[in-house]
Amino acid sequence: WPLIHYHKFLAKCIKKLKRNGVDVKTSVSPVSAFLRTEVCAVSDHLARCSYFTSEEWTGSLQFFDGWTDFTPEAEEALRSLILKQQLRSLGDPA
Repeated sequence: WPLIHYHKFLAKCIKKLKRNGVDVKTSVSPVSAFLRTEVCAVSDHLARCSYFTSEEWTGSLQFFDGWTDFTPEAEEALRSLILKQQLRSLGDPA
């Protein structure tokens, strides 16, 4: 359900932009590009999820162990990736 609500939220954002004269399908702005990509990715994911019944999904949950890899190697890799990010403080001017 959260993914469906997220998809509806994206659709509302697109609708509000359209109401204000921004055509998300043709606009080259970063926001429009993000919304286009995101709504397509979520739609594709939801379509793939619909291939299975709820019984198949819940039957597979017994094998689900979580979303995060807690191994020391994974933690070190994540820390390394975060250190490479070009981060700035919220107080810095854009």
